[in-house]
Order: sequence, then structure tokens, then C-alpha cells
Amino acid sequence: MDWFTFHVMAVLLSGAAFGGMVLFTVSFAPTVFRTLGRRDAVRLMQAVFPSYYLTMGVLTFGAAGFLILGAYAIEISLLAGSGVVFILLRMIMLPMLDEARSDDRPKFARLHRLNVGIQFVQLAAVGVATIRLAQ
Repeated sequence: MDWFTFHVMAVLLSGAAFGGMVLFTVSFAPTVFRTLGRRDAVRLMQAVFPSYYLTMGVLTFGAAGFLILGAYAIEISLLAGSGVVFILLRMIMLPMLDEARSDDRPKFARLHRLNVGIQFVQLAAVGVATIRLAQ
């Protein structure tokens, strides 16, 4: 198994993160809100998001951890930076969203838009890192 290298592990983990982000954004979340009533959809998403952020953080940090700093500085920066953001979103943004959801609808809407924007930046960063690693 001489083909199974740290680089291959980084590509697999980065690709898994990218695929998970795309699946969650374009399929899972919209389907939940289309299929379930609003109240149940919100409860399900509140239960899923902490795990999603943690999983994506582990995948992106894991991918970065398999790379050599001198040779992959850009990819490490993109992946580790995304990992940091995933953890910060889990620790800071989720509690703010939960609080605003019940108390302040306009604030919730602003935070949700910000969260979605951050997710798209992360998606681009992880996508670029994955493409660069796959070349």
C-alpha cells in the first residue's frame, strides 16, 4: 500500500469535508425544512448543527494535519482556517442563533445570513484546498 500516503489522506479528508458541506447546504437542510413542519425542522437542525460543525472541524483539521507545512502552506492555511471557523461557529454562533431565534427575529435573520455567508466562504476555501491537493 505504498500509494496510501499522508497526501492521499489529506485529499480524502478534505474531499469528505467539501462533500459534506455541499450535501448539507444544498440537500439536507432544504429537505428538512420542506418536509417537516417549521417547529420540528428547527428542533432537528438545532440538534444536528453542533455535530455538523464538530465533524467538519475534525475533517478540515485532520486534512491539514496530514500535510507538510513547507510544501502545502496555502492548503494548510485554508483547511486549518476553516477548521478554526467551524469550531468558533459551534461555540459562539450557535448559542447566539438559539437565543435570537426565540427573543429577536430581526437579529436572528441577520445572524443567519452572516452564518450562511461564512459557510459559503468556508465552502470555497475547502473547495480550493481540495482542488489544489488533487492536482
